[in-house]
Amino acid sequence: MNPQLIFLGEWKVTPSDNTLRLGKTRRHIEPKVMDVLVLLCAKHPQVVTVEEILSSCWQNEDVGDNPVHKAINQLRRALGDKSANPAFIETIRKRGYRVIAPVTSPQTAVETATQMQWNERSPYPGLTAFNAEDAVVFYGRKEQVSTLLTRIQSQVKFGRAFSLVLGPSGTGKSSLVQAGILPVLTSPEGYRGIGVISSVKMDCADVTGEALFLTLASAILDWEIDNIPIIRGVSAQHLAATLETVPQDIVRICKKALQRHSLYKRPFVCLFLDHLEILLAAPYFTPALRQHFLECIDVFALSGVIMIISACRNDFYPQVVAYPTLMAGKAKGAHFDLSAPSRGELMQMIRLPALVANVQWEIDNESKMPLDDIIGTDAAEHPDALPMLQYTLQELYLRREDKQMSVAVYRELGGIDGAIGRKAEQVFCSLPKEQQNVLPAVFALLITLAADGKRYTSRTVLWSQLKIEAEILFVQIMVENRLFVSHLHNQQASFSLAHEALLRCWERAASWIEQHNESLKVKAHLRNSSLRWHQESRATAFLLAEGKPLQQARDLVNNPQFYVTQQELALINASEAKVCARRWKKRIVFTVLLVLTIISVVMSITRYQAQIEAQQRRLDAENLLGFMVGEFADKLRSVNRMDLLDGISNKALEYFTQAGSDSGIVAASEKRSEREKFQLAQTLLAMGEVAYSRGSQKEAKKAFDAAFTLFSALSSANPDDLENLKMAGISSFWLGQLRFDLKDYISAQEHFERYRAYSQQQYILEPKNYDVWSELSYAHNALGSVFLRQYRYDEASQAFTTSLTLKNKIIAANPDDKVLLADRADTLSWLASTEFKRGKLEVAVSLQTQVQSELLDMLMLQQDDAYIIENLALSHWQYARLLDYTNALGEARFQIKQAIALYEQALDQDKSNVRWQRDIAELRIYNGLLAVQDGATVTADFEEAIEKAGAVEGLQWSTQHNLIAYYQLRGNWKSSEALLQALDVKDEYVNSTGAAKTFQPLVAKFRLLEAKQYQHYGRVNATQEACGDVIQRLSGVVEGSKNVEILVPYVRAHDCSGDLEKVKDKISLLHNMGVTRLEF
Repeated sequence: MNPQLIFLGEWKVTPSDNTLRLGKTRRHIEPKVMDVLVLLCAKHPQVVTVEEILSSCWQNEDVGDNPVHKAINQLRRALGDKSANPAFIETIRKRGYRVIAPVTSPQTAVETATQMQWNERSPYPGLTAFNAEDAVVFYGRKEQVSTLLTRIQSQVKFGRAFSLVLGPSGTGKSSLVQAGILPVLTSPEGYRGIGVISSVKMDCADVTGEALFLTLASAILDWEIDNIPIIRGVSAQHLAATLETVPQDIVRICKKALQRHSLYKRPFVCLFLDHLEILLAAPYFTPALRQHFLECIDVFALSGVIMIISACRNDFYPQVVAYPTLMAGKAKGAHFDLSAPSRGELMQMIRLPALVANVQWEIDNESKMPLDDIIGTDAAEHPDALPMLQYTLQELYLRREDKQMSVAVYRELGGIDGAIGRKAEQVFCSLPKEQQNVLPAVFALLITLAADGKRYTSRTVLWSQLKIEAEILFVQIMVENRLFVSHLHNQQASFSLAHEALLRCWERAASWIEQHNESLKVKAHLRNSSLRWHQESRATAFLLAEGKPLQQARDLVNNPQFYVTQQELALINASEAKVCARRWKKRIVFTVLLVLTIISVVMSITRYQAQIEAQQRRLDAENLLGFMVGEFADKLRSVNRMDLLDGISNKALEYFTQAGSDSGIVAASEKRSEREKFQLAQTLLAMGEVAYSRGSQKEAKKAFDAAFTLFSALSSANPDDLENLKMAGISSFWLGQLRFDLKDYISAQEHFERYRAYSQQQYILEPKNYDVWSELSYAHNALGSVFLRQYRYDEASQAFTTSLTLKNKIIAANPDDKVLLADRADTLSWLASTEFKRGKLEVAVSLQTQVQSELLDMLMLQQDDAYIIENLALSHWQYARLLDYTNALGEARFQIKQAIALYEQALDQDKSNVRWQRDIAELRIYNGLLAVQDGATVTADFEEAIEKAGAVEGLQWSTQHNLIAYYQLRGNWKSSEALLQALDVKDEYVNSTGAAKTFQPLVAKFRLLEAKQYQHYGRVNATQEACGDVIQRLSGVVEGSKNVEILVPYVRAHDCSGDLEKVKDKISLLHNMGVTRLEF
């Protein structure tokens, strides 16, 4: 490798001055480090050992491996490379290093190029594609040419000589084939035994549907051997007919002609199909015609004597996939993807043709960069790099001075972006006024909407379509300046744009397209429609539709800038005739309908008036319904009249069912207004509360879920609506309450926290609204109840205290609000329970006394208020439990009797309230246990009442524990045994709740009851095992706890095991609390 200049990836390496350059980035490295890099590049892609590097770069110097490693690290820093994920230099463990990026050196090509004799024509083709004559200056695609030739050889070997070059527009597909592939295949040496005797090109962009096979025939007539045509004695029309019917005849002719040729082992004639995407997408080619043509091409490819090379834009690949003949060889490499050139390849395209033509590049005084580097940097960032680059280079070459490309000229051209547009504008401005005026008419002929309907493109125009001499002169000048291209199209003189980049980069063209955007779309639609109409034998189904399409077409006819063909004009006239006939039919129908309409209008007015009256009645009913399920329902909740609330909710649901659909109330809610959704959600919430009060947990959950879904959607749609947020929060509370009742405290906490989040959102919106404060206090209260069950006493106390503080603030402003006073009493009761759990029995008793005092005062004023009655009953119940632990059994029984009397008073108002019925049964069982513990006489009636209470469904675990203990104290061991076996409280249930720690004290209590049962039957080992299990279960929660409900069973289990010495501290703690009944 000549080390004067090396390209490593996109880096330009200049060993002579130890520099690396990438665009405007320039870095210097040490001479020894450059020597290492040159050696690695020279050995690319081989692995170079450390010993080889030392021997070559340090020669006889006595050094270790360290200088090599340092040099490699410096190279990586300079190149921005990483050893963990290398892009340039890879470390091969225990072997050495190698370069993995592409390495190219233009020196060999330069030496060859500089020896060539170049004429004065430009080595850059400008906007036209490279052809075979430009092969000597076609650089930068060596790797692609080599790969594609190998692919072609493979296709020949497989027996199907078809190759498809795919790539974006402007990547040089045509140039690659014409200047890279065909010159190699047509050379005397050929390629690995394969050679092309003669090649022709068929450009699909210059073909119309009706002349597809004729164009193919015209092209292959140019196949010749030694200047003698292969196909002789037939016209293009006759040959086209043969191609359509028996293309095998053409194959036989070619085989016979090539048999006499011995230059190559495998001789071929070649057909290059350019712009295949036009054939696949243009509407004037029918699917049947495309298929027929591609089948003919497939016959050629399989012939063994005809080679097919095609170029197609890759954005039309979906259309390629639709044709099996085009996909047949894909798995074997028939498709070649040509991507845009890399910066290194672009630099070869820029520099090497200039060296061939013996011109130099000026250095920019500002950036100190040579012009070729500036152009390379600009070209690498441009989407249309190749055509615009070649045009710019051509302009620079044509305007060179003293064999040097000028930076000033490049700036004057406006860089790559502005070069084409600037050239076009210069040429245009130099024209006389008469020729300038014809530009719009020429644009109207040249510019059309592409087949994809998304972009504008150039079309081929016949010279004969130019109307006046000024238009002809204008086009001639544009062709002379290489902005237009003149060529034959179907044996007729034609012209087209040299490249579509002109449409984007010439401001005058872009402005004209923008101004006539709609007309161009109409023209393209008219052209495609006329072709389709003609192909379908002028069927009426393919005429232009009445209205805008037909009117736009007629306006286009009247637009002098646009040329409408006779075929298009015939379509417009036929469409107008059909529309006229249709209009007469419409007039007759209209006259008939007019009479019917007058009658209908009279009837509609009458019906409308009736509808207005019905709508008003409906609105009145919905307003009343809103009040019933809203304000009135809240009043019923406040007095716990669930029987009346049930009636209202059922009536409301009946209304919504009639107004809904058969798919269900909630499913049909999307069709309702927000007001109706809100009322429906209120109704579902009320139904859930009624079901909950009657013990129907499944029905309650279903109703609460549906209500929350509606309220949540409403609050999301209107995040500033307080009512929606409030009701969404209340729905979350009830869902949490259901989980709380099932002792699923983790899920309950999630729902209650969501309740608090909705309440806090309300607080942010209206921080001075007492209703908002109230909801926030309820949310904290609900969370406190969960914390209490999870032994998180400090958090529970904080939550209840926060709730109480909020309630006190509201009561201070509303001292006569009975509901708030009752709610405050409820919060005090929860605080009492918290203090009880924390071992502060006296504080708990004091709080419960305060609760009862406040509730009694309220009950004196509102004797039938079920909400106050229920809260007072609960307070008596809680107070009795406190007294039970302090052995004040008589007073505890009094509190229970008070609670029962209050519940019975509430039940008189709503006899269907299952929850109250269950609470009375649980209180009777507890009263029975207290009576037995207190030594009271148990009468037959009392015993019967206990039996009835025990038969009630849904009793709490604590109540079932009390019932078993009652039977054991009464000596009814069979009943207690049956209950214990029926309950079967096991670890499986405890673990399935997800709150094993919470349930251990409950399981421990039942295990103590089992121990008593074993003791009665004299099963000593089982008794000790059960008591030991209790100790083990409670050991995880007893330390540091002052909860009587944990400490008492723990001490009693030790009493059972005879180990009271181990719990003396616990006994002392309980005695200080006033708890003395600790024996097993």
